[in-house]
Amino acid sequence: MGADEGYMLTGPEFENSDAHATAASLAAGIKKIGQFDMILCGETSEDQYSFQVGPRTAEILNLPQITYAVKITIQDGKIVAERSLEDSYETVESKLPAFITVSREINEPRLPTLMAIMAASKKPMTAWTAADIGLKPSELGRDGSLTEPLKSAVATGERKRILIQGEPKEAAEKLASALVGEGAVKVT
Repeated sequence: MGADEGYMLTGPEFENSDAHATAASLAAGIKKIGQFDMILCGETSEDQYSFQVGPRTAEILNLPQITYAVKITIQDGKIVAERSLEDSYETVESKLPAFITVSREINEPRLPTLMAIMAASKKPMTAWTAADIGLKPSELGRDGSLTEPLKSAVATGERKRILIQGEPKEAAEKLASALVGEGAVKVT
């Protein structure tokens, strides 16, 4: 969808890396690529939703970082980003080069055309191992990780299965009362 080339870190030594080891790998790969103006990554990934890979990578690369960006513009050689916070938005500015984590609201992905899909197969793709980016196996995987998952579980809960009947206005009042009674809604 518009990339000129791609880079991939591959090999069994990358398996079971935590956010720290993953960030170290990405930083080494980015350093090997060389010059850049901006690095974009998602705010979260399959890093057990720790939200740490992007910020840790920026820290290793000693770059200014902007997290949770929903809008990015370049003005006068600087980046201006709108960040989505829990209950508000914040506009920040940074010098370039910079590292930005973006939320899914950043854009609406376009579907590539058949011609673009065919053209993508001809774009250069470089695959690097840990040795190619100057990392030892001891810096990756479980050995290079600072954390180790001990247990992973899915939260479960029983539903109350309360059926509220009546005319719409009456049912709405009953629902509102039930929600207030359960503490799910606060009345001020």
